[in-house]
Order: sequence, then C-alpha cells, then structure tokens
Amino acid sequence: MDGFNETEHTIMLLNRAFEGLGINRETWLRTAMYGGGEVNGDIEASMVDAKRRLNHTMDWGRVVPDGFVTKFLVVCLGRDLLRSSSIRGLLADYQWTSGDNTEGLIKALGIDESRPVTEEVHSAAVEMNWIPSSRSAIDFTASVGLPMSYAIAGVSDDRPAMEVIEPIRPLPELLPFQKRVLESIVGTLEGRGRVITIMPTGSGKTRTSVEAILEHFRRTESPVNGVIWIADREELCEQAFQTFKQVIQHRSLESVCLWRYWMGNNIEVSAREGRLAIPGIVVTSVQQLQSRLRSSEIAASVLMDSCQVMIIDEVHRNLDWNEVLFREFDSRDYPPGVIGLTATPFRRESHESARLAKAFGSSVIAPVEGGERDPDMVAKDLTEQRILAKRVDLKEDDIGFMISYRGSEIDRLNDGLKVISSLMERGACSLLVFSESVAQSKSISAALRLNGIEARHLDSNTSTMDRRSIIEAFRTGRISVLSNYNILTTGFDAPNTDAVAIFRLTEDFDQPVIQQMIGRGLRGPKFGGTESCLFFIRGEYA
Repeated sequence: MDGFNETEHTIMLLNRAFEGLGINRETWLRTAMYGGGEVNGDIEASMVDAKRRLNHTMDWGRVVPDGFVTKFLVVCLGRDLLRSSSIRGLLADYQWTSGDNTEGLIKALGIDESRPVTEEVHSAAVEMNWIPSSRSAIDFTASVGLPMSYAIAGVSDDRPAMEVIEPIRPLPELLPFQKRVLESIVGTLEGRGRVITIMPTGSGKTRTSVEAILEHFRRTESPVNGVIWIADREELCEQAFQTFKQVIQHRSLESVCLWRYWMGNNIEVSAREGRLAIPGIVVTSVQQLQSRLRSSEIAASVLMDSCQVMIIDEVHRNLDWNEVLFREFDSRDYPPGVIGLTATPFRRESHESARLAKAFGSSVIAPVEGGERDPDMVAKDLTEQRILAKRVDLKEDDIGFMISYRGSEIDRLNDGLKVISSLMERGACSLLVFSESVAQSKSISAALRLNGIEARHLDSNTSTMDRRSIIEAFRTGRISVLSNYNILTTGFDAPNTDAVAIFRLTEDFDQPVIQQMIGRGLRGPKFGGTESCLFFIRGEYA
C-alpha cells in the first residue's frame, strides 16, 4: 500500500471507528485538544497549533467541522498519528466492540486474556508507552488495521552496499556545449590543475563532469582510481553516485569500485603498487569527510593521500576548508587535479568572489564562449537552445492581489496559499514551493490537502525513505504541490516542474540560495523538462 492509499485507508478506518462507536467527531476533537482528553502534551500542542494556523484559511471558526476532523488528524499528525493517546483509545475501543481481531489487540496491549474488559482495553491503549519500531507498536498497529508506516520510526535507509544492476537504456550523447566543457576538464586533469566549471542548473553539470573524469582515465590508459567527489548534502551525493553508476555502465570496459562514503558507510583500504589506496571512486559529503579526518580515521587519511582527481560540487560553499585543502595539495610533488562545480559563481560579498577566483588561479570553464566572464550570457544562450526552460517571473499585479509584506505569520501563510492558487489557475500542475519556515511548509501542505489538492511537505526531519517516496511521487505527477523548507535547493531533479514559488524572507533576490531555488524549475525541453516555468518570489522589503 503506497502513501496515497494509506492516507485514504486511514481516514476510512477512523471514520468507521467514530460511526461505529456513535461518537461526535467535533466533540471528540475538542476534548482531545482542549479538554484534557489527550495524554501526550506534544500531540495536543501539535493539533492546537495546526488548527490555529489553518483556522482562517479554512474558515472553520471555533471548531474543526465534522466532515474535516478525520482528514485533519491524518494530515496534520502524519506518522505521529498513533503517538496520540486519544486516537489509540478510539481505535482500540472500536476494535474491541466490533469483535474483529480482539485476540491480537489484547495480546498487543499485554492484557490478561482470561478476563479482559472494555475499560481495561481502553486504559491500556491510552497509557501504553509508544515507542516507534518497538514490538508493542508494531503489534498494536497491526491489530487495529492501520498501515505499518505508523508503527516504524521511519529513519532507515534501504540503499544496499551491493546492488544487482538491471538492464539499462541507451545513454544519450553529450550535446556540443557539454563536449566543450568535457574537453576543458580533461585538459585540466591531464595537467593536474584546478578549474571552476560554471554550468547553470538543468544543463547537465553532473553528467558532463562524470563523463570528463572517465574520459581522462581512458585517454591516460589507467584504471579509474583515486577519485573523490565531494558534495554538500546527501541528495547531491546520491545524484552523483547514480550518475557515475549509469555512465560507467556505458563507458567503462572494466569494473569500477563505487563507494557511498556518507550516512555512516565505510570504505576499505587496499594496497596498490606498494602504497595504500582506496580503489575506484568515492562519493562523500563535505561534512562526512571533515568528520572522518578530524577523528583521524585511517581510511579517510589514505583517501586524501592517494587522491588523483577531486571534484567539489557547489564549490562556492566551504571556502575556508577548500583553501586549507589546496594549500596541502600545493605542497605535494604530484597534486590531484581539482574541478570545482557551481551554477552560481559570484558571491554577494566581493571578497568571497576574489577568494574563490584566487583558489583556482582565476581558471574558469563555461559551456559558451565568453561565459567565463558573463554567466548570464550562458543562461540566455542555453535558453535559446531549449536546454533551459524560459523563465516567466510574476509580480503582484500578475497574481491579482497585494502581498502583506509586514503581515503576521498567518497573513503570510494565507498570501502563500493565494499565490499557489493563482499559479495553478495559470496552468501550473507541478508546483515546487520554498517556504519561509517548517511550520509554514507544513501548513501549506495541510491546507491544500484538506481542500483536495495532492500536496506534501519536506524538511530536514523527514525520514530518508519518506523523502525519497514523496520526491518520486512529485516527479511522476502524483503530487501536484511539493512544499519544503531548506531541503530541495540542491540535488533535486524534477524535470516536469512548471512553477516555483519562493516565500523565503529576503531582500536579496540575487543571493546564491535564491538562484539555486530558481534553478529547480529551469530544466528545458531538450533535457526532458518544460518549455517555460512560472516563478513568484515573495521576499520582504525594508
């Protein structure tokens, strides 16, 4: 059962419980939220806060209307649904009185099977110590007929250390502008130099760089070893890993070790030609690598010592550490070639731009001649080639109402929902939202879902598996609106995105993080994206 069917099944089961027990939904919820009916204070506070945020938008008044109660509970509590003592009590009461699977229920609650009574079942369900992924949580969830996603902690990662590779599709050839970048990267690696590669988001930066690395080793007729790809977050690491895997399958005549060196995974040291080394390609996050080096992990030290090629994605980040690395490389007889990747090379602070240029000896590669000095020209040229989508910026006059720039948190939430509605009225059907806070993102998703629009929310606390499932559903069109806070600015690929709404509070629309958000919607038709993408950037004026 997938997430969409799980939601509908859960709503149906809760409705059946209310109706079967003859309980008024409005009264039950009011007692749970305000009348001391909920034992878990965090859950009570979550329901109250969700009601407060949604109240004006949904025009509910003092109570959540009867027809919205179950959907409100499922949408706003999500995985935490069974952390609610009130809901556990409701479901246990219904299961007991209906006579279905009572044996499983009393076993899950640890009740004496010889003399169970209604009051004892209710109390045991309400007072149980709810620990996700525990045997009692799993057994209780199964006994009341809910999907197992409500029982588990949701933080596991199913990506295996070993994978069986299935048949693959042909890999499209690089386009002329990508081949231009590839040749420049290969030339840099042959000279063990350093260079910044500027390619806009959506132009195949990762694919081009991976192809260049493998082409370098092919031309030197040497095995692919000593390669480190450093990214800033897990999504970027996985994107690089998958790209390496795909390209290796098409381009390499020999097997290559490909390591995931993040999420607590380890790498293995081997001896090559009398020296310790890590075979193959290692993809890692900057945070993971820094941590392993600080802890004096032998494998991490060997990885750095045996490095021949280093790629630093989002190279404009972590400038201090990059400078330390480069000073150490400069002291070697045979330094590695270093490729810095970025879509946003110029910093808000001029001294940062100067530091970045100095670290790479002012050596820059761009896919369009002259683009080294003018990245805007690159974007314009690639848009004309339909590599990038045409950017359509909307202002207040276009969306038909005034934004509350000095309004309250609730005012800004309502403004955001109006913007989303306006974008959808203009035809947007795959809308990516960057919210100003986790709370706003959750409220946007909840309000849309309560109004029948398939929407979901992501933030840094969303489990790995839920995140991957939600992103895949957005990519395939099962989710119309994906709202997030501080999680999808990089390493996110959804070519069908046709509208981007940015509600982040800022006066500086040119800062790199805003440009990265914009880049999520700029995949053009030649790369499987859209002809154009609508953009609304709220910002905040002084």
